[in-house]
Amino acid sequence: MIAVTTFLGPEVPTPVTFRVLADGSIYIARFGIGAVQASGTTPTELTRMLTEQFRRYVPAGFSEVRVVEYNAWKATLSGEIALQAGALSGPGTYPLEGKVTVVDLIFSHGGPTSNGDLSDVRLLRQGVESRVDVPAVLAGTAEDPPLLAGDTVNVPSIQQSSRRMYIFGEVRTPGVYTYTAGISVLDAIAQAGGYTQTAKTDAVYVSRPGTGEVIPVNLDITLGTGQAASAPALLAGDSIVVPLRDDRREKIRDWVGVFSLILSALTIIELLRR
Repeated sequence: MIAVTTFLGPEVPTPVTFRVLADGSIYIARFGIGAVQASGTTPTELTRMLTEQFRRYVPAGFSEVRVVEYNAWKATLSGEIALQAGALSGPGTYPLEGKVTVVDLIFSHGGPTSNGDLSDVRLLRQGVESRVDVPAVLAGTAEDPPLLAGDTVNVPSIQQSSRRMYIFGEVRTPGVYTYTAGISVLDAIAQAGGYTQTAKTDAVYVSRPGTGEVIPVNLDITLGTGQAASAPALLAGDSIVVPLRDDRREKIRDWVGVFSLILSALTIIELLRR
């Protein structure tokens, strides 16, 4: 419920109360303005919108908007949410007062626990799930979705978020990939575009953080015998590392050495000039 006060002339304005409709709009009969979308805006934003509408008819007119009563719009916060003494916090269902985003909801009600993974927050809306990377939002490189009634925001644990796999080193597209149960090292590397020409394929290894294991994988044998099944199946959270070939490493080391000598010589010349 909002109250709109419109200043259009010398007469004393009277606030008019509007209830936001189910579609998020209010209906302004004056001047035949009609439906104006109110949901997802702050009172200041809605004031600006209505003032622009009224000034089409009264150039010096303006309006003011204030919230009289919040309705039953609520969103649910679940997962790794911290409990804070004396504060409305922890997992639960909270009212959405004004424009509230995913990040607002999380940090207004306790924030994540030490076991929460903010990089893999999930927003569930009408049966459709989307991912929100909170660190990217805070860095300004990702969107922070505003919440709607009935939304659920889940902050998973680090263990839950480990339903991913990581592929590093000499592959065409290193990075983080969605883990599929039973996927092999070969299939995972194929997802990353395959290994490069400089890959040391006989010394690939899988790092398994859950147990601390480091599992060597010789792709030369696996590929040479055509026994793809001989490469171990991956577990969630595993990292595959495809190292650089030894001869390429030596060349890089040689070039680094030459560059260092050149840099040292240039430094000595510069000192002699002084």
